[in-house]
Amino acid sequence: MKYNVALIYGGASVEHEVSLMGYEYMSSLIYEAGYDVIPILVERDGSWSIDGVAAYPIRIGHDHGMLCENNFIKTDVAIPLLHGEGGESGEVQSALACAGIPYVGAHPCEGAICLDKAYTKVIAERTGIPTAR
Repeated sequence: MKYNVALIYGGASVEHEVSLMGYEYMSSLIYEAGYDVIPILVERDGSWSIDGVAAYPIRIGHDHGMLCENNFIKTDVAIPLLHGEGGESGEVQSALACAGIPYVGAHPCEGAICLDKAYTKVIAERTGIPTAR
């Protein structure tokens, strides 16, 4: 069985360009491994698209994937290649989880906590994890 792997790249953060480079690298690896790539670009304004057409994560019955115009694209797994706010903050992971799309990476709550470095340090200190001053 050939898997459909959604690579979510771009993003609304200042690290948009870094994510584009990550997409180029990862997509070549995924293709070489024999999987199909679903390229999902997150524009700087936060909108999602596939080949320039608006796309949305969705669950239809027991199936999960992306809705692009009137086409449903089954998605076996998503790999967010996003950085900073909106990418590592758990927001994209929450949207994927709501649609039932399995994804690679941290749980949305973990992403939100860890993106806030001061809050992460407080949690680490209060749970006995050594931290730098």
